[in-house]
Amino acid sequence: AKALQVKVALQGGADGRGAAGRGRPGMSPPLAGSDYLLGGKERAVGVVVNGLQGEVVVNGNKYNSVMPAMVQLSDQEIADVLTYAMNAWG
Repeated sequence: AKALQVKVALQGGADGRGAAGRGRPGMSPPLAGSDYLLGGKERAVGVVVNGLQGEVVVNGNKYNSVMPAMVQLSDQEIADVLTYAMNAWG
């Protein structure tokens, strides 16, 4: 159930990446075709588990925002969310 809530948020919730995962210029980086997301499983898991704050470069564009840690998710839910993101937009 929590993983489903995160999937909904990734699609268009709090930071509004949109159903196509394209992000919002200057606000939230895209998940669709994201070199950052595809840069390694460990990094992707780390962002979900630990959150992310500060500047990142995704597909050559700079973003400086906050993604809170998703400490409420179990290991299985984290795997489900990342599998969804990779399959939907990777």
